[in-house]
Amino acid sequence: MSGPYIHGLSENKRKYCRKRSRKNEENEESQFFFSSEDHAPAMEKKRRVSHVDAEVIPKFRPEDNTSNVSSWLHKIDQLGEIYGWDATEKQFLMQLRLRGSARRWYDDLDDYNLDWDGWKRALEMAFPRSTDFVSRLEEMLARTKKDSETMTNYFHDKLSLIKKCNIVGENAISCIIRGLPVELQANAKAYKCRTPQLLYYGYLSSFENYKRIEAATPMRKSLWKRGTTDGSSATDQQTGVRQCYICRRLGHVAQDCRSKQRCENCQRNGHTSATCWAVATPGSTQQRSSSLVSHILFTTTDVLCSVYKRHAYIGTEKLVVYIDTGSKLNILTQNKATLLKLPIAASTTVMRGFGGTCIQSLGRSQITVHIDKICLSGYVEITNYELSDIDLIIGQPMINQSGVSLVTTSSSAKFVETLAVDDCIKCVKLENLDYNCKFNVYLKCDVTLPAQSVSLIDVTVNIEPNDNLYFLTNSVYMQLGK
Repeated sequence: MSGPYIHGLSENKRKYCRKRSRKNEENEESQFFFSSEDHAPAMEKKRRVSHVDAEVIPKFRPEDNTSNVSSWLHKIDQLGEIYGWDATEKQFLMQLRLRGSARRWYDDLDDYNLDWDGWKRALEMAFPRSTDFVSRLEEMLARTKKDSETMTNYFHDKLSLIKKCNIVGENAISCIIRGLPVELQANAKAYKCRTPQLLYYGYLSSFENYKRIEAATPMRKSLWKRGTTDGSSATDQQTGVRQCYICRRLGHVAQDCRSKQRCENCQRNGHTSATCWAVATPGSTQQRSSSLVSHILFTTTDVLCSVYKRHAYIGTEKLVVYIDTGSKLNILTQNKATLLKLPIAASTTVMRGFGGTCIQSLGRSQITVHIDKICLSGYVEITNYELSDIDLIIGQPMINQSGVSLVTTSSSAKFVETLAVDDCIKCVKLENLDYNCKFNVYLKCDVTLPAQSVSLIDVTVNIEPNDNLYFLTNSVYMQLGK
């Protein structure tokens, strides 16, 4: 058998083991005669910085309002001390994090042979940042929580602006609470903490996706139906596109428009005072600018109460009148004014009612009305608006006439002289002390009122009943709460 195994497999294996044992003995002898102090210490090779190391440095983009070159360079110096960067490595990492106009400035330089201090001076001269405290303070106060953002995003943005204003402690907490929704501010103020971080950890973090809850308002159902062409213009019929003439947008018509435009001159929706046709009319600019707009709280006959519907006389002419305690004007129909041959003067009054309908007054006239043996005098506005069978609306100017009082009950409404009312309460004697006494008023039962609603509630006073005790007080309306 020839080759390395000429003496057999077992013989070759024994030779290999003997050679390996002799080599180990030689190594042990060399280690015995030479100590570790005779060998030169190995030099550790320093790790070179790379693009990955630059990720710990924030990007510098001068276009951002939050960027500041001085604080950015200070961060690089701090990180350099932590990670052991020298000046050359700081320059390398700084150049990697330039963005926007800072990068374009760097690319256009002619001389790059600068040390680290030279680069810092060059950047501070190229991108100076104004440090106006008032501007920063206004920006910080204007920052509020938005419904589209999380509480975490709001907190850290607000805290960053607060730090720029050098506000700390309880003052910083107050600024953060200022930007929260109103319904969260009271509980946030009640939460006692010393730092903004504790306020976020203990309270704000539980409202991560909080949104304001607004009172639900019924949405008006659209009258438009797909495929209908009633009321569409010629352009709509040709192109098939529906356009609103109020907001000039496509996809809906005027009756479905939800634009909030309202004219301050004629009090109508759909346009502004700059495009009002009434102002554009020659000779009417001065009149419209000083026109009086009155709120008429009666425009429909569906809400008439028979108690306030009475008969009255102007001279010998019999009229059907309606006593409206909420109307700020007296209104007379045009037909009755023509029949009575009243002298009519010009008027610029615009009357607005429940449905938002605005009506221009046709003129003004002075009349004297006889009702319940009482004479009521005053000015009336003439209108051609349909008032059903009513000829005259008696409003506040006549109701509040001196010497006259309106006495109403559940079944009648009657004008009387003021002296008659005084006779009814002349037995009531009020002392000076009575005006200063205050009593605790309690609800008879718990009442919950829906948002934006008005309701009558029963109350009680914990005092002993007395026939000689009277209370004179104003009505109190609660619109929200429990």
